[in-house]
Amino acid sequence: MKKKLLLLAALAFGSFSSFGQVIMYEPFNYALTDPVYPTAPAANQLIGKTLTGVGTWQAASSTNANFNDWIEAQTMSITGMPAPVGNSFIWKGASNKPLIVWPTSQTSGKIYYSLIIRVVGWASTQAPDAYGKQMVSLAGDIPTGTNPSVKYLAALCVKGNQSTAGATSYHFGLSNSHISSTSVVGTNVVWTAGTFAFDVPHLVVLSYDIATGKSDLYIDPTVSATEPTSPSLTLTDGTVTSVGGFYIRQDSNAATPPTGIDEIRVTKTWAEAVGKVPLSVAKNDIEGLKVYPNPVTDGKLLISSASSDVKLVTFYNVLGSQVLEKEVTSGLLDVSSLPKGVYVLKITEAGKTSTRKVVID
Repeated sequence: MKKKLLLLAALAFGSFSSFGQVIMYEPFNYALTDPVYPTAPAANQLIGKTLTGVGTWQAASSTNANFNDWIEAQTMSITGMPAPVGNSFIWKGASNKPLIVWPTSQTSGKIYYSLIIRVVGWASTQAPDAYGKQMVSLAGDIPTGTNPSVKYLAALCVKGNQSTAGATSYHFGLSNSHISSTSVVGTNVVWTAGTFAFDVPHLVVLSYDIATGKSDLYIDPTVSATEPTSPSLTLTDGTVTSVGGFYIRQDSNAATPPTGIDEIRVTKTWAEAVGKVPLSVAKNDIEGLKVYPNPVTDGKLLISSASSDVKLVTFYNVLGSQVLEKEVTSGLLDVSSLPKGVYVLKITEAGKTSTRKVVID
């Protein structure tokens, strides 16, 4: 039996090592804003926050005195996706447009990003912008310096079902261009034919192929390790060949309705974007992490590190399905409920994430 398990372990290790690198995972695990939404805070709430191993959120526009963003306790979950970690982020109207620049720009392959989005909607007296607006986007050709401008890649856009006050729903859109308040500055933007109700969470997955300039948007796809063949929207007009960060757009009240997002994943594979394999963010290991014994023979697993912080431990089987999730405070974890087999653990501690493989015998 043990030889069989070790063989399975070798196969599983080879399988998991073939998955692409996760470029960024943002669970918004920051202190909650006081005062809470919708009362405006005294400063930007995301700009200045550091995502360990990735970078620090900065302002992508000149200083704006409006502070219209919040870290809030509400988390949004989607069936089939891993349980949310940390908090969530909500913003509206004009402010300083958070941008995070990655340590290394991506210059080849296909970049995926996913998130859960909840468009709260415009106030009943607010007329939505007729052209819509980008909400989040991959950031291309990022210059150095303060308040850098960016090029939009696979931008997720939102537009009201009408451009007069009293909008009751919205369209999702896809663009590789900037949308101003008077026109689309670029080639194209495409919109869903149907509309979506306010205040309902949706899983969206977007991709940008650096070689071809093709962008895809999937709205509420089936959560599986296999990428669907038919996206909700597609564009083929991208020209940028360097993807260096992630951008959250803030514009006028007419263009940017109150919107919440959570669980941003930027990856090189579809499976990682939808949480079907453990995240393995580069340069984000937990210091001094130890997981033992391995194999586990008595149903008890010990997990320790250089820190005493609480650890969230998620188990995945060899098919990439989540089978167990527990918080570890004492270092001892009871895994006796799991069948014998090979598992991959995703361990999260204070914003850092590591993965380990374990055999339960």
